[in-house]
Amino acid sequence: MVLTTDPNTPVRTFIAVEPPFAVRAALGMRIEGFKKQAADVKWTETPNLHFTLRFLGDVAPGRMPDALEAVRKACEGVRPFEVRFGGGGAFPDWEKPEALWAAVAEGTEGFTGLAGRVASAFEVAGWPNETRPFVAHLTLGRVRSERGVEAMVRRLQQASFKDIPPFSPASVALFKSLPSAAGSKYERLGEVRLI
Repeated sequence: MVLTTDPNTPVRTFIAVEPPFAVRAALGMRIEGFKKQAADVKWTETPNLHFTLRFLGDVAPGRMPDALEAVRKACEGVRPFEVRFGGGGAFPDWEKPEALWAAVAEGTEGFTGLAGRVASAFEVAGWPNETRPFVAHLTLGRVRSERGVEAMVRRLQQASFKDIPPFSPASVALFKSLPSAAGSKYERLGEVRLI
């Protein structure tokens, strides 16, 4: 079911896989350690940790059922796959990072295939194509300024997330982002279970 507070206001939305609580908790503990580095990074809150498959942007509430139907079609016949974490990464690169993330060591093909199916389903449904190539990753934080970032980058380049428990995605969800002064909160609008 899709619920919105105002039927006339576009909703910032995205399609994502949310790891189980134990995985998010373990990653959250690692983020707490990174915070001690004192880099000017807006770290992702533990409940918000996810793998984005497709960012939709501002979507009219009347299109939410279409979006959820595209997710359903994309997930038809997709079986869960195992995901294991690897090292760290940065977008667009290590020299001028804007986003810091945990890489996928195993499960990249599963995520790439799933993201491709999502892209195809949304294209068929009349949504614009995503122009950036898909990279399976989980965003840990976004860089706000250069303060302390060089040391943080060195630490993340040496980091390993292989101790984070592996998991198999159970579903793909449509989320809305609720901005606030304390940071965005994500609300699940609907989900499709993987078989």
